[in-house]
Amino acid sequence: MCGCDLDPYDRHLQFQLPDALLSLPQAELLRRTAYENGMLEVQGYGSFVRCLLRVTMTQDSTVTFGVWLAVHQVEFDRAYEIWDRPGYAELELFGSLANAVPPWGQPLLGAAARAVVRDTDEPPWVVEGFTPLLDQVLTGIWPHSEVLAGLPK
Repeated sequence: MCGCDLDPYDRHLQFQLPDALLSLPQAELLRRTAYENGMLEVQGYGSFVRCLLRVTMTQDSTVTFGVWLAVHQVEFDRAYEIWDRPGYAELELFGSLANAVPPWGQPLLGAAARAVVRDTDEPPWVVEGFTPLLDQVLTGIWPHSEVLAGLPK
C-alpha cells in the first residue's frame, strides 16, 4: 500500500499489486506484465482490474481501498475494449478480490465480487460481495478504531 499521510476520517489506500504478485522479483514481474490504465495482465498469474472498495465506519468516516479484482480473460478483454470509451459507463465486472484487505485480511482474499462504474472518471466500484464477509464489509458500519487498527500508520 502507499505510504502517504492519511486523514483519519477519509482515508484512501491503494494496493500497488495483487497479493499473488508481491513475492515475484521485480525483473520477473516486469517481464511477465502488461499494464494499462488500471488493468494488469501477468503471464502465469491472470488478469486484474483496479477497483475501489469503500468501507463505512463509525464517527462519520470512511476508508476507500484501491484493490485489484482478479477477472477471467473474457471479462478483462471486454473491459479493455471499452475502458476509455463511451461504453465504460455501463461496465460491470465479476471477479474475486486479489488483495487481503485489512483489518479482515486473508478471509477477504479471493472473495467473489461484482464491480460497476459509478463515475467515468474513476475505476469501477466493488458494490456487491458474494461471500458473507465481503457482503458485511460493504454494507455494514464498522467500528472506526477496529478498522484503523489494521491500517498502516
